[in-house]
Amino acid sequence: MHPLNRHSLCTLLLTGSVMLAVAPAIAADVTAERLANADKEPQNWLMNHRTYDAQRYSPLDKINKTTVRNLKLAYSVAIGGTSANENLQSVNSSLKFA
Repeated sequence: MHPLNRHSLCTLLLTGSVMLAVAPAIAADVTAERLANADKEPQNWLMNHRTYDAQRYSPLDKINKTTVRNLKLAYSVAIGGTSANENLQSVNSSLKFA
């Protein structure tokens, strides 16, 4: 292997390792104050019902009555039933804006 390639690979592996080590620390900073003020972070769903009053309503408005027709299936993964006469257990799908 060329020395430059080995160095680049080591740098990439080290960077990836550091990012994996730091990710839980970044994700773990959910505090009681953030939970109490969940409406100030509509892009984050910090607890089961989104807010302490269990409203479960998303204030995000990028998808609405006008834009919903532009949604397209991004990917779908069949889980379970692979035979033609067998029912699927579950389908995991994600939609994205076109």
